[in-house]
Amino acid sequence: MLRNVIDWRRVSRYQPCPICERPDWCYVSKNCDVAVCMRVSQGARKAAPRGGWVHVLRESDTTYSKSRTMSTSVSLQQHAPRFEHAAMASVGALTDVHVGAIEQALGLPITTLSRLTVGWSAHHRAFTFPMRNEAGQVTGVRLRARDGRKWAIKGSRDGLFIPEGLIENEDRKPLVVCEGPSDTAAMLHVGYSAIGRPSCTGAQSMVRRLAKRLDVRDVIILTDNDEPGRNGAVQLARSLASSISSIRIASPPRGIKDAREWVIADASLNEIDSVLSQATRVSLSFESEENSR
Repeated sequence: MLRNVIDWRRVSRYQPCPICERPDWCYVSKNCDVAVCMRVSQGARKAAPRGGWVHVLRESDTTYSKSRTMSTSVSLQQHAPRFEHAAMASVGALTDVHVGAIEQALGLPITTLSRLTVGWSAHHRAFTFPMRNEAGQVTGVRLRARDGRKWAIKGSRDGLFIPEGLIENEDRKPLVVCEGPSDTAAMLHVGYSAIGRPSCTGAQSMVRRLAKRLDVRDVIILTDNDEPGRNGAVQLARSLASSISSIRIASPPRGIKDAREWVIADASLNEIDSVLSQATRVSLSFESEENSR
């Protein structure tokens, strides 16, 4: 049975489910590779034996065999135009009322959120954020309901939240790697070059390939203030160690959950700069992950 194969922990208020972000019912493997979400089936690999759905969080999981990778590539080529169309149509559906609602919900201005191509899906009654691969191709669309629930359009594949103008504005600044679109938007709002991962362990190879494409030399991995976030940051640092000369891991001050909460709590730019500049520099003695991942 599934429980006998993987060492699981039950989610909690402080370590919620990475899929539905609720504090109960769900399970996550202790190494943050796999989650069993009892609420969300979209994007799941399969149904769990005792209920719920199995979501693979980490690209390097052994379930990603060569044949799986090949079929994923073909599937993306077939469905990417649909996701691109859905993302662009959602932008056109965004009204002044929706703009006010998303600004109030996230505490960030539409000028910043627009860089992540935020939109509105009337069908799902949710805000939309496209996920992209390192080439900018839309791999899926993340949805966020007014009450904060998060899921994805059926058939979506995890990707990065990449802002418009990132390449033009990179200008040798550190690239801040965040968790999710709202944290990414928060760091963009205070002037950093930032991208977002779909989860605390997702899209490692995409981050590595995008950093190479942008010729990034300095990466700051900004984690949520929890154990899964910190563990995921270490995994990403190991994956980047062979190609990035400077890697730092940072998190908001104690008592602040994530980057968005930090920014909307009126943290000064000097304070944020100080924390990030003094972040722990990762030793390049880390063994890097397989480059083929």
